[in-house]
Amino acid sequence: MINVYDSKSTVFTNNGLVVLSDCISALITEELNGLFELELTYPLDERGKWKYLLEGNIIKANGQLFRIYHKVKNLKEIKINARHIYYDLLDNFIENGVLSFTSGGNALNYVLANTQYLHSFTDTSDIGGSQNIDFTHKNPVEAITLIINTFGGEIVRNNYSIALMGVRGLDRGVLVAYGKNIQGIEETLDMDGLCTRLMPIGKDGLLITEKYVDSPFINNFSHPKIKVQEFTDIENETDLRVAAVSYMTDNKIDIPQFNYKIDLLELSKTEEYKNYAVLERVFEGDTVTIKHSKLNINLKAKVIKITKNILTKRIEKIELGSFKDNIATSINNSTQEIKKEIVVVKSDYQKAIENATDLITGSSGGNLVIQRDANGKPYELDIMDTDDIMTAMEIWRFNEGGLAHSSNGFNGPFTVGLTKDGHIVGDLITGLKIVGEQIVGGLIKGVQIQQVDGEIVLADLFKNIYGGALKINDIGGNPNVYLGSETETTIYSGGTLKLYNDSLTKQRVGLGTDKDFDSGILWLEDTSNKNRIMLAADILGPSLVIFDSVGEVATTIGETHITIKGDITAGNGFNNIGRKTSADWSGTISPGATVNITHNLGYNPIVQYDGTLGNCVLTTNHTDINTLQIHCEGAIWGGAVRLY
Repeated sequence: MINVYDSKSTVFTNNGLVVLSDCISALITEELNGLFELELTYPLDERGKWKYLLEGNIIKANGQLFRIYHKVKNLKEIKINARHIYYDLLDNFIENGVLSFTSGGNALNYVLANTQYLHSFTDTSDIGGSQNIDFTHKNPVEAITLIINTFGGEIVRNNYSIALMGVRGLDRGVLVAYGKNIQGIEETLDMDGLCTRLMPIGKDGLLITEKYVDSPFINNFSHPKIKVQEFTDIENETDLRVAAVSYMTDNKIDIPQFNYKIDLLELSKTEEYKNYAVLERVFEGDTVTIKHSKLNINLKAKVIKITKNILTKRIEKIELGSFKDNIATSINNSTQEIKKEIVVVKSDYQKAIENATDLITGSSGGNLVIQRDANGKPYELDIMDTDDIMTAMEIWRFNEGGLAHSSNGFNGPFTVGLTKDGHIVGDLITGLKIVGEQIVGGLIKGVQIQQVDGEIVLADLFKNIYGGALKINDIGGNPNVYLGSETETTIYSGGTLKLYNDSLTKQRVGLGTDKDFDSGILWLEDTSNKNRIMLAADILGPSLVIFDSVGEVATTIGETHITIKGDITAGNGFNNIGRKTSADWSGTISPGATVNITHNLGYNPIVQYDGTLGNCVLTTNHTDINTLQIHCEGAIWGGAVRLY
């Protein structure tokens, strides 16, 4: 089903504005780390469904969201182009983004967490490494491309979920043969840079005894293709020979760069289609083996582009290409070697997929037994390492109670199982995303945990560049609480708690530790995001600061000091100040005003004042020895009072 939604839609679980039931054509094309687009043609139907195909509206097709960016209409039909919703990030912006010694996964998280305005995209990655990278003044799509060029990896875009994996696809054992020109297949071979005989040169011109290292494919070509490679840090012959062999093997310099564009729709008209139909069962990023009879080489190719007809649910075009480095070229050899290691290392998740695939598709055999009751009715299916339940040790049992495995014979115990009461039992459960209402007990390790209600993320526990962080949103997805290991601001260090009013731009409360004084600090802000109250415990002693409406300090109350900004009027004053405590103000005492200063000394104090007393009189209240009075008839006084 293909649905159209309004451009501002955030929920895609309903039918939207309209269901496109009469599509003439609908093709989705995805390139590895590149284009992801929908091309759709629809008739100008009498019901007017075509009128909803407007720029900006969203189409849901094949489970993915695409935003229309271009349309062409003639007298009979309308053709539209729509980019994957991922490309909404083209319109966002990163103002500042310099990271040092960070991993690829952290870099991706930083990009999505530091855009100019909020979005709904989430990230997952298994890319490690430690590199410097600068995202300043880039949109997030540019920034993610920069991450791929720097760290390597292959992107998986699933609506608002972005995963950057070391290896995206699998080698599913798909093998096709190529040796002659076939209608529907376009082959490109690039022999430039090919090397089948390598002369390695070490430090100070060191050579190996035989001078050259030959490729096992040297005789597959008309003549040797000789290149020189320097290894200036290698000082002995043995290491130089090993390095040369590894260089040729790892970089595949003895295999030409190649590309195959295969039109399966066109190929289906030929007899050879039966040998290529298996390509309809591969996925983006998978590895395919091409047995090339002319070169007498088995070429390992990546699936780098797929065009799928979502009306027929069949792949129509597929492109296979040489393995290409996912890293930027660098003249720094040591950095280049580090990056190569990043590409080679596979995540635990990817290894788990390959292990499961090998076990299922590469099994060396087995015995399937159907258990029957006295009436011959089947009640259980058993898969075993022998054909007798009395001798079998490795066994899968599948019956009404569930599916379970034992390495201890027919009666268990069963250490892996899926039971009908909803339980999954296993020593290791590996997945890219695990979604659930509750996770009870035990230790949870990971990068990101989300609680999602439909399309809305309600709580997000994740890792940022400072450490762990927790965001809690309201039912509309608006941020309310941020709890983390400091933030990118200059105010906080260590643990930080922030409270918002429905948006990251509407902070109301900030609680943390001050970067400059290593002290606790509490901020309260108004609706204009101006600081109005600050409570701190710095090295100068605890203090309470009150700000005016423009964010300027108005009043400060400290352990031994009080400061008031502005004029003091009758009735205002300072209360309960103690021994050797000063009270300052930067304004004036208005004419005719009497200001009280109360203290807790219990006797008439010695009073010292600074400033201009003028016609103001400082006296002790006759009825209360703990109160001083300042009375002004017409002059002003601004300064400080100290009691002894």
